[in-house]
Amino acid sequence: MEEFDTSGDGVHANWPDRFFAKIVDSLLTKTRNNGARVGKAMTYILSARELLDSLCH
Repeated sequence: MEEFDTSGDGVHANWPDRFFAKIVDSLLTKTRNNGARVGKAMTYILSARELLDSLCH
């Protein structure tokens, strides 16, 4: 696994701001995933396979 610092100029010059967040938000909306609390934290659990498939279709 590789980690990228997206706090500055982003990961890739051709990707729009919040690119990954937009992809995840789209999947959450499509799957009607409203999240739930785990302890005091609001959490969204999703399938990595579903996320990948949403990019490929």
